[in-house]
Amino acid sequence: INYYSRVQFVNSKVHGRTPNDIRFYFYYDYLLAHPEIQSVMLTDMRDVEILNNPFEVMEAIGDNLYVGLDYPFFVDASSNGWTHGVISSCFGKAEAISTAARLHPFVNAGVIGGKRHLILGLLHRITSYLDTTKSWQNCNMGAVTLVIHRYFIDRLYGGYPIQSGFKMEMPGPQGV
Repeated sequence: INYYSRVQFVNSKVHGRTPNDIRFYFYYDYLLAHPEIQSVMLTDMRDVEILNNPFEVMEAIGDNLYVGLDYPFFVDASSNGWTHGVISSCFGKAEAISTAARLHPFVNAGVIGGKRHLILGLLHRITSYLDTTKSWQNCNMGAVTLVIHRYFIDRLYGGYPIQSGFKMEMPGPQGV
């Protein structure tokens, strides 16, 4: 824990939801309680490594929703069968990814950043989608995929310089 000297660990109850899903409620509540936070980077802790200041890069590029992409493993939103299964199981077959979404990259819930207003809007929609699921299901990847492709695709920025290739063992720093 000493390694993460600037990280604040908060003990919270998960109300029967999976940790992967409940984190979006925690993020949302925390941001609502802290209006002084204007730029946000939400990441997984176990398999994401931050090499440089992402806020400098986001400021230079502009007001976008910065999201990790699972390339080269999944080239578009239709190429990950597991996520399709999650969407169908959690939200019903009617929620299948549209043809238009198949033209866009496959997003990952492990790296999400942007300005406060975009992140709050994103988290509001994600938690609203999760509210329709059973608490024991692990539906966050489906919710993130559906929400970004339905409501934020025009604001999406993924890949370099925010992110290097996931599990690609790229030599040297490739992005932040």
